[in-house]
Amino acid sequence: MDYERRFFRSLLTSVFLYLILVAGAFTPLSKQEAEERMRTLQEITGSINSPLQIFANNLLISLLMLVPFVGPPSAAYVIYNTGLFFSALSITTNVPPIVTVIAPLISIYGALEFIAYGFFFHHGLRFSYTVLKRRLKEELRPALFMVVIGTIVLLSAAFLEYLLIESLANFLPSSFR
Repeated sequence: MDYERRFFRSLLTSVFLYLILVAGAFTPLSKQEAEERMRTLQEITGSINSPLQIFANNLLISLLMLVPFVGPPSAAYVIYNTGLFFSALSITTNVPPIVTVIAPLISIYGALEFIAYGFFFHHGLRFSYTVLKRRLKEELRPALFMVVIGTIVLLSAAFLEYLLIESLANFLPSSFR
């Protein structure tokens, strides 16, 4: 398979993954559940003091996607669960969920993350298929190239996300920090 088709299929996979995130964002939560998720999110984001922490977390999730058979469904669950944080944010701030899920795309880092996730997820699916067909060895080289590209994109996204977090920290009320 040529790289152009891999890239295109990875982009389609990114759209699919974003739809999973949107499904999580539109999942109704109770006010109590939403507040608990926001506390958890504040604990997590409060400890971020480097773009490399964001990158390491996103890379770990991405590498999980590559594990044949187990990785893609696990990653879909993680992405859906992330969408639940968007739902919680929507509920606690009275902002429509569509705004919370579009904001990362507009700020570019979210689009870059999901493009990279699409690379990893798509190749996790391909690894599963090639294991069944007993052709994993021939898949490794082209997949490695796409994974390296995905890793570079993830690193770029992490730096942009960190800059955004640092920039917004000055404007958000202390209850959100």
